[in-house]
Amino acid sequence: MLTPESYVWTAQQGFHLATACFVPARETVRDGVALYRKTLQEQGTDPASRDVAGVFQMYCGESDAEAHATAGSAVVRYLQFFSSIDQRSPHASHAYEYHRGGASELYANITSEQLDIQRLVLIGDPGTLVERIRWAEAYYGLNYLLLEVGQGGLPHREVLSSLERFAKHVMSRFAAEPES
Repeated sequence: MLTPESYVWTAQQGFHLATACFVPARETVRDGVALYRKTLQEQGTDPASRDVAGVFQMYCGESDAEAHATAGSAVVRYLQFFSSIDQRSPHASHAYEYHRGGASELYANITSEQLDIQRLVLIGDPGTLVERIRWAEAYYGLNYLLLEVGQGGLPHREVLSSLERFAKHVMSRFAAEPES
C-alpha cells in the first residue's frame, strides 16, 4: 500500500490499515497514513477507531552487531526477492514511482545496516528495538505492528531465539504501559 489512492480507498471502505514501513520512502508512507486518517474523518469515522499497522522485518539479537551478522543478509535477500516480484506487477510503476530505479533497484546493493540507518527495519538488540518501535509509533502514527520474522532462509532456531528475546525483553516493555 503506497499510492495515495490506496490509502483513500482503504479509508473509504472503513478498513483498518496495514502499510509497508520497510520501503525507502518514509515520508510517502507517513503522508499516506495521514491521508488515510483525513479521509476517515471526512467520512465521519473517528480515526482512533481504526488500527494502523506497520509492517517491518524484525530480528531481535543479543547485540546490534550480532543481529545484523545473523539476520542482515537474510532480510536483504527477502526484500530483494519480493521487490523483483513486484517489478512484474502492472502496478509496479505506480507503487514505486518515488524511486527512480523502480522496483528492481529498490534494494539493490544495500546492506541491513543501511536499512537500519534509514529506520526501515527492526534489527538490533532489545533496547534498539524498543527505541525504534517508539519512533515508528510517533513518526507514522502506528498503533500496531506486523512483524516478518523468518525471511530469507533464516534458520528456524534463529527465528525462535529472536522471538523469545523479543517477547521477554521488548514486548514486556510495552505490556506495562497503559493504552492511550
